[in-house]
Amino acid sequence: MGHEMTEHDRMYSVREAPWHMGTGTNVLMLDTAPETRMLRIDAAGHGFIVEENDVYLRREQLAGELAQPDATFPKVRGWKALTRSDTGHILNVARGSYEVVQNIVGHELFEALSKGAQLDDGTGGTVKGGAVCYLSARVDEPQLVDGDDSPIYPYVVVMWTHDGSGALQARRTSARPVCWNTISQGRDDATCPKHKTRERPRPSADVLTC
Repeated sequence: MGHEMTEHDRMYSVREAPWHMGTGTNVLMLDTAPETRMLRIDAAGHGFIVEENDVYLRREQLAGELAQPDATFPKVRGWKALTRSDTGHILNVARGSYEVVQNIVGHELFEALSKGAQLDDGTGGTVKGGAVCYLSARVDEPQLVDGDDSPIYPYVVVMWTHDGSGALQARRTSARPVCWNTISQGRDDATCPKHKTRERPRPSADVLTC
């Protein structure tokens, strides 16, 4: 399993460089965490809106033996395509009843959880072309393990997806998220899911959006 960062993904990291830095990924290194919501959104690459588009299915039928096939594009009812407002990249094709969780909702949850806490050494970004978004900060509450004098600092992580692979959730974990590998590792000890809005499987057909 790789970092799953595409050309449309970016992340920020406070002081500590992620393992994939220098491999072509878009990483913004910071000395301190972004001071405002807008700075954090920009640094993490969360500035896009998830837009909902109608879905059309291409169908062809022959008009005659030597004639070119006629193509029609009937609308697929009950489905919608979710795309990025900045790149137009398709994030998912979901049921019409699916409610989009915009990126700002994740930031609002992150701010609510971190209010009054001593947070530092954080990260934020996207993977899989923006389909998975995350924010994190180290909690200044060192924990000790029997037989080891080195303190372990947990991270508070907020994660949400636009491809139906996970719910909007907040958790504490010892894994510092910087890529799909570490996001998946942190899921193993995930606690305290806050919301659950997941997409259903996408239809098995070539689609067009407009």
